[in-house]
Amino acid sequence: MKPKFVEQSVIEESYAAIERISKRLNGAHPHYYIETYGCQMNEHDSEKIAGMLEGMGYIRTDDKTTADFILFNTCCIREHAENRTFGNVGFLKELKSRNPALITAVCGCMMQQREVAKRLAARFPFVDMIFGTNELHLIPQMVEKVMDGGRVFEIKDSDGDIAEGLPIKRCEGFSTFVNIMYGCNNFCSL
Repeated sequence: MKPKFVEQSVIEESYAAIERISKRLNGAHPHYYIETYGCQMNEHDSEKIAGMLEGMGYIRTDDKTTADFILFNTCCIREHAENRTFGNVGFLKELKSRNPALITAVCGCMMQQREVAKRLAARFPFVDMIFGTNELHLIPQMVEKVMDGGRVFEIKDSDGDIAEGLPIKRCEGFSTFVNIMYGCNNFCSL
């Protein structure tokens, strides 16, 4: 099966949303915290998420208690990771009660399973954004929706389309992750 790429106009809209959020923050630099469970692919997805958040004006923090945006990037393959996710998401309720403007999100392949995502949404109504791996490129639009008072539940049932050209915040060091199963389109060195 030949991979399907996200249309360039959709990527451009994501960049436009990044710019709108940056202007909306008006020089403020809120903090984000990402906790990643599971495999190296999740680490790679977290780099993409961090790149988009930093484009909006967010700054990374290692302390989720001081964050303005908290995201758990989940795994459905490793049972331990799934159990840890549900345990840690419950902790967000206390943080959200102390900071109602806190944006909370859960994504990843565990959320790609619609029934699990529905269960999480019902059990944890304080989670603002729940989305699967196929929607990573739409994070800026989802953040806008939450900033406007909405809640996001975005799960596509199809196989993921490939979104190239998104900002990425690489981890420190000399290694990086490359999606070899998608094939090479000369974007691995960005």
